[in-house]
Amino acid sequence: ASPPQPPALTAGKAEVAVEQAQPLRLDLSAPPLPPQTPQPRTQPSPENTIGNEAHHHAAVNMNHHQSQQQQQKAGEQQLSEPEDMEMEDTSWRSEASFRFTVERFSRLSESVLSPPCFVRNLPWKIMVMPRFYPDRPHQKSVGFFLQCNAESDSTSWSCHAQAMLKIINYKDDEKSFSRRISHLFFHKENDWGFSNFMSWSLLDNVENKMKGTCVEGTIPKLFRGKMVSYIQCKHVDYISERIEDYYDIQLSIKGKKNIFESFQDYVAVEQLDGDNKYDAGEHGLQEAEKGVKFLTFPPVLHLQLMRFMYDPQTDQNIKINDSMFPFSLTVHVLRTCLTMSLNFFRFEFPEQLPLDEFLQKLDSKDPANYILHAVLVHSGDNHGGHYVVYLNPKGDGKWCKFDDDVVSRCTKEEAIEHNYGGHDDDLSVRHCTNAYMLVYIRESKLSEVLLPVNDVDIPQQLVERLQEEKRVEAQKRKERQEAHLYMQVQIVTEDQFCGHQGNDMYDEEKVKYTVFKVLKNSTLAEFVQNLSQTMMIELSDNENPWTIFLETVDPEMAASGATLPKFDKDHDVMLFLKMYDPKTRSLNYCGHIYTPISCKIRDLLSVMCERAGFSQGTSLILYEEVKPNLTERIQDYDVSLDKALDELMDGDIIVFQKDDPENDSSELPTAKDYFRDLYHRVDVIFCDKTILNDPGFVVTLSNRMNYFQVAKTVAQRLNTDPMLLQFFKSQGDGPGNPLRHNYEGTLRDLLQFFKPRQPKKLYYQQLKMKITDFENRRSFKSIWLNSQFREEEIPLDQGGLDKDNEMLIPVAHFHKEVFGTFGIPFLLKIRQGEPFREVMKRIQAMLEIQEKEFEKFKFAIVMMGRHQYINEDEYEVNLKDFEPQPGNMSHPRPWLGLDHFNKAPKRSRYTYLEKAIKIHN
Repeated sequence: ASPPQPPALTAGKAEVAVEQAQPLRLDLSAPPLPPQTPQPRTQPSPENTIGNEAHHHAAVNMNHHQSQQQQQKAGEQQLSEPEDMEMEDTSWRSEASFRFTVERFSRLSESVLSPPCFVRNLPWKIMVMPRFYPDRPHQKSVGFFLQCNAESDSTSWSCHAQAMLKIINYKDDEKSFSRRISHLFFHKENDWGFSNFMSWSLLDNVENKMKGTCVEGTIPKLFRGKMVSYIQCKHVDYISERIEDYYDIQLSIKGKKNIFESFQDYVAVEQLDGDNKYDAGEHGLQEAEKGVKFLTFPPVLHLQLMRFMYDPQTDQNIKINDSMFPFSLTVHVLRTCLTMSLNFFRFEFPEQLPLDEFLQKLDSKDPANYILHAVLVHSGDNHGGHYVVYLNPKGDGKWCKFDDDVVSRCTKEEAIEHNYGGHDDDLSVRHCTNAYMLVYIRESKLSEVLLPVNDVDIPQQLVERLQEEKRVEAQKRKERQEAHLYMQVQIVTEDQFCGHQGNDMYDEEKVKYTVFKVLKNSTLAEFVQNLSQTMMIELSDNENPWTIFLETVDPEMAASGATLPKFDKDHDVMLFLKMYDPKTRSLNYCGHIYTPISCKIRDLLSVMCERAGFSQGTSLILYEEVKPNLTERIQDYDVSLDKALDELMDGDIIVFQKDDPENDSSELPTAKDYFRDLYHRVDVIFCDKTILNDPGFVVTLSNRMNYFQVAKTVAQRLNTDPMLLQFFKSQGDGPGNPLRHNYEGTLRDLLQFFKPRQPKKLYYQQLKMKITDFENRRSFKSIWLNSQFREEEIPLDQGGLDKDNEMLIPVAHFHKEVFGTFGIPFLLKIRQGEPFREVMKRIQAMLEIQEKEFEKFKFAIVMMGRHQYINEDEYEVNLKDFEPQPGNMSHPRPWLGLDHFNKAPKRSRYTYLEKAIKIHN
């Protein structure tokens, strides 16, 4: 789920700050720490919530506050120095508060940064950036982040920090807007704003739409609780407290057995001592205790289980599927046997949750007892998965499962216990399915929150919509039950024959049918009666598709009283006529005729001339269209139809054309040539090889074409010379080997490896010289070397080698196996007899690796695919160990290997099972 989005902005001046009440705090003396106890979400001021924004880092918005600042130009900012001005003396401090003022931020056009404030000797800045929405051009918002060490090129640093990000309001009647963050900063995530569960973006939208209505304030009434954050000094009378609202509680589950341990961890007191003392103002640095206490719990309590976290060891985000606490390891050594026992525990949450022990003040009249209402479950891992919700609608223990659009009853065990996250008998489930959010309802408020829904509570529009859905569903159910009783009849009218340029009378893939649903036991007469016609024909018992032709009178002729000619099905035949024009290489539909079977071909010539618009007596050539790629010429016009045509039947097609000597100069002079060419036509996509992901253009070609004919056709489309084109075969949806201009095969040979319905694709590139000259030229690389001329970047410490006592050796990273190298190799200068510890220091400085991490490195000399680890304390550099083996020049020279874990993120083996959820305001 994406992080929530911030409200939009109004014009004015804003001041952003890292507050001292919850100061920026971090510890760099230890290795990277896991995230601390998460802080609750703070609801933005409803008056300033106008729109939302989505970003990898959740952003916040800015409001107004009174301050004496001089007027500046749009986008300029006035910066206030950190409160502690002695930066040179306090750069190692563990806490700090600083502010950043931006003038006329609504006209901000680019990101701005505050001056650095040094904490633990790292530069921290406030970053403000404008946000624009393509789909909402009139909405504005600003992102507000805390940035750490962004200008450093090092990739080995990390630190954990907690901070309160606050936007100070410039209006007296408006509250300031604040967010708490707890984040592990490192080189890939060096800035952070706030993040939380996606549902609050939905609630923000609902709350905005409730303004000015009778239900205004419902969201805070249901979901808002109060807590107090405090820092209390141990040895002086000083305490800092801040009361805040929260709408959910984020609980850490790593290493916890159940939800009570997570709550105890949430309210645990943190000791501020040593280098981490609290700055108590005039009292100076003091030892103190820091923590939070709950003042009230809301009627509806959202508990977010933090199952997703960043793992610095693997440099990846991971999902915590179950807890392993306690973890017991028993080792028994007997000869060569080794046994281990692991005890896995699940993270459990109860159906009834008493929380009185976590309140600062108890209410004897209204105990904080909660009933589990909903369990939100995620199946999968950090790379993707599936979401399911289990709901207890009435709070009576009767559970329902909501899986996409399917709602079903389920047992209490399936809803609760199966989602703890660990099962001893089913490891596959333990590794993927568990709860990530819980919704509890206060027992005393159960009847108020879950009021019964009456008919008057449902809007009439929604009632009508539900009734319509039920009606449609009932109709579909009836159709499915009666589907076996019906058949579909597809009707094609004669107007769709016009313009068809292929075999038969229409293209089955392009024609638009008129579909009729007919009972299978109905007669053909009943069907024809629906079409206002009469045709008495008995139906066959088989269910093979029928082709039925329905003849109608032309509307203009019908107005004059014309009727259809009588048809004798035993002695007459219906024929379709087409006219072929060699000049335009096209077919024209000329209607149909009824004629006796005994009629001679010559008797039909006058009708053909009339239909085609030829003068009577025009010499015609006739063909019978038998099937695709089979068109036979009719030679004898003085014989009857049954002898002239092969297997005469209704619906036979006669194609005719003028007998004109000028047709011989045409590319396709006869209808037979046309249909043969039609049979070999193929659509080919030509893509420009030099343009990435070029969609290309489609050209219809004959697969009998040779190279030059294809080049000529493509050149006409590109308006260029065919000799300035070079073509490439398609290989793996990309360009393959080039084709020579004297290629002797046909287009069919180039496309033979494509599947029948697969798009045919070829690649081309336009040349600046003729293809004949281009193919006869060869590219070569010219390198000029002499004793003085050379260009190569050499580190300062590697210059001026002593050939007798110094050497440059290759160094590479690997983990366990030398064949699995990673990272960027480099050259290192070594000296004869040098202690290897000195070499290690130079490597550590070059790679900028911290001492604790560098201690995990092991070093080996790799030669001929084998590695031999070095004793770091005893080994002294021997140049002969890194020289090539004498007399064996086929093997590479030895190199120094750095054996350590690869923290670079690996390519995911998982696919995203579901698309991201988008919230449209």
